[in-house]
Amino acid sequence: MSDVETSNVGSAPVVDQAGESEEMELDQAFIRMGEIVEELENLGDPKVRETIFELLDWVDGFHREAVVRILGLLPGDAIDGLSEDPIVARLFETYSEEDEEGEDLTESLEEALDEIRPYLHSHGGEMEVLGVSGGVVKLRLMGSCHGCPSSTLTLTQGVEKILKDRWPAFRRVEVEGLEEDPDEAAPAPKLHQIQSLRRQ
Repeated sequence: MSDVETSNVGSAPVVDQAGESEEMELDQAFIRMGEIVEELENLGDPKVRETIFELLDWVDGFHREAVVRILGLLPGDAIDGLSEDPIVARLFETYSEEDEEGEDLTESLEEALDEIRPYLHSHGGEMEVLGVSGGVVKLRLMGSCHGCPSSTLTLTQGVEKILKDRWPAFRRVEVEGLEEDPDEAAPAPKLHQIQSLRRQ
């Protein structure tokens, strides 16, 4: 008997406990998931469609946050060892933000932030991207907006809205020199859209 059996519910692959995960057809599984998402997008009832995608977004958000936290706690050699398993490696590739960062991402962020710069310039301010790490975008406000709490709040909210729409792995914005109120509770982790499987 094959180590990989197919259930009669949605044709989803089921791996028995004695099976080797390496034998799963990962590429075919991702292709099928994309096909299912496309089928869901074509559902006639928009309310059902929106409810299903909301559920998927919540599940995806919890998975992403868990993987990011696990990767942040594990030493590098442990991550390397886990990544030898093809399914774990694919999971890390899907949710890890390392591949999304760097010069290409910074350039994309600059393009997204250009949408809010006209407002910033009209108030005599400017904004600079200092870096990106773990889904956190670090900014520096300059000009009349530097050190102004109200300007910082307004701009941060605007930037976060743009980045959430453009970048699924986005978590939050941090502004250089802005001290957080220790009495304020830490915000709940943001959940992210599963845009990679949806049709553009």
